[in-house]
Amino acid sequence: MKRIESSHPHRMEFESGGGCSFFFSIGLLLVGLAGATSPLWKEGAPSSMRVDVRFAVPLGIGMAVLGLIGIFVRMRVYIDKEARVVVSGWHALGLAKEKRRSFDEFTAVTIRRREQSSGSEKMRGSPYIYYPVVLTAGDGEVQVGRYISVPEEARSLAREVGEFMGLDVIDRSAEDEPSRDAP
Repeated sequence: MKRIESSHPHRMEFESGGGCSFFFSIGLLLVGLAGATSPLWKEGAPSSMRVDVRFAVPLGIGMAVLGLIGIFVRMRVYIDKEARVVVSGWHALGLAKEKRRSFDEFTAVTIRRREQSSGSEKMRGSPYIYYPVVLTAGDGEVQVGRYISVPEEARSLAREVGEFMGLDVIDRSAEDEPSRDAP
């Protein structure tokens, strides 16, 4: 998530979405549309290129819908010091789902260290290390910084959020934590 400027001095806002996921979603939409309409092209195609309508249309429509969702969905967190609430959720095309939590539920701002590897066993190189910044509560957490690759940037964001909310900062960026993508 990235911090976005707010016109309210008592509010801190973060948003994610767009960027690379936007381009991936456009590709998913286009492939889905091509798959859903592929039975329309089958007349001139050789028999080895023909696609079963019962398979292609539902799969293509499903991929297109996922692509549309990915294009328009944005995740948002805002911290309102005046109302003493933290609101997290998503919004897309006028639809939204939010969860409101009181300031009092949060005990600290925590910086973690995560490793994420990608690719097959043969292709694995060094893992991608990132430092999420989260608001820690007794029954869960809210991320305010997701894929921050520089620990100093994560610490700076955590200090800023901690000062804004009056919370302590817990720095666990030096600790190794298990990978989230591990089986």
